[in-house]
Amino acid sequence: ELSVVDTLTLPWFLTIFLSSMPFHAATMIVDAFFLDGAVVIFRVALAILRENEQKVDFLFFLTKLIQN
Repeated sequence: ELSVVDTLTLPWFLTIFLSSMPFHAATMIVDAFFLDGAVVIFRVALAILRENEQKVDFLFFLTKLIQN
């Protein structure tokens, strides 16, 4: 059973991540989602963020620089 947070965030994750990746990867993720549930979407999101950690850190730095 999905928690309130899962219920609210799952459509957002599906829209953002699945629409921006190759079709084959998206179908594999959806397949894993049906097998293991919503936890798959969060794992994929964390993996994508981990892969792009340097870019995210740089953007955070730029944001702080612009704000000051």
